[in-house]
Amino acid sequence: MTQDDGAIGFLNVLSEYRLKGYGKSITIDLIKKVRKQGKLPFVHIEEKNEKSMKLALSLGFKKDRAISWFEIE
Repeated sequence: MTQDDGAIGFLNVLSEYRLKGYGKSITIDLIKKVRKQGKLPFVHIEEKNEKSMKLALSLGFKKDRAISWFEIE
């Protein structure tokens, strides 16, 4: 759930467990682990993913720039 560069991602909370603080608790723990490694925690979230955006913003992440993803088939 963390990458070598400090990225945090791939968190999915099943609908029946949402709004109980699990995603927030896990993300806070991951932020602490990344900081202990001397790295700056960051996330890549599609802006349409409103729930993840809300969680990240509530934890102090700030919007920095738009990222474009490309896929090769």
